[in-house]
Amino acid sequence: MTNPVSKTAFYCAGVRMMDARSVKPVVNDTFAESMLGEEGLRVFEAFRSLRYPNGASVARHRIIDELLQERFRARPRRLTVLIGAGYDSRPFRMRTGEWVEFDAPEIIARKELLLPSRDCPVALQRFGIDFASDALAERLAPFATDRKVSVVVEGVLPYLEPAAVERLVKVLQELFPHHTLICDLVTRRFLERYGAEFRAACEGLGATIRWAVDDPVALFEGLGYSRFWATSIVLRAAESGCIPAPAWPIRWFLRCLRDGYAVHVLKHSPTGAH
Repeated sequence: MTNPVSKTAFYCAGVRMMDARSVKPVVNDTFAESMLGEEGLRVFEAFRSLRYPNGASVARHRIIDELLQERFRARPRRLTVLIGAGYDSRPFRMRTGEWVEFDAPEIIARKELLLPSRDCPVALQRFGIDFASDALAERLAPFATDRKVSVVVEGVLPYLEPAAVERLVKVLQELFPHHTLICDLVTRRFLERYGAEFRAACEGLGATIRWAVDDPVALFEGLGYSRFWATSIVLRAAESGCIPAPAWPIRWFLRCLRDGYAVHVLKHSPTGAH
């Protein structure tokens, strides 16, 4: 039986498949459908009608695409580390940069079968890792560098235990002292007020939200990061038509909804320079 990690990856790929099939794609991940197969389509079918979580997932992916595109324009050979990328195809779609992916072994194996790293137009290495038992520091150590690095942790942090979040941060800071962390963060209040459908989707996938705090950005600042930039996932989803909701009340009146689920750019540097 497909485990929760694989189910979550199938779900996100299904959302991107539906976007690519739409009249006006937001992400247009044309590789997503090939990643699903019959098994993935069966998993996604139960969640096809969840317009708000699905729309937010598409908007989140688009925001991160744009952030990486901007960073590659300034530095085309920038190393990007993807942690928990699922069935994401960014190296194939963006065709620039140097990429390293870490994810569950079964996800990496499926990607190598259906979209091999050797066929990628840019440098791409993939590694399977069991985040619960493998030593992430050891697996990441060969890529340690003082260069500026982008680290993308998308759709992962809420499912980790609090201690695991802090361990991940410590490893990243030790191995990549000059890195920028691009991640999505959700507040406890957002989940309590607006997260019922999102939680139901997670539970349907067998996944549990384990990490939700009142102010996740303050927590990361306490761990040595500085906040550089943030944008609301829900507002972007409304603006781009990913969810059936007007953007203006979200922007001006619904602060918890606007700011409670966002993509953040957090910078770490011992010298303070990026």
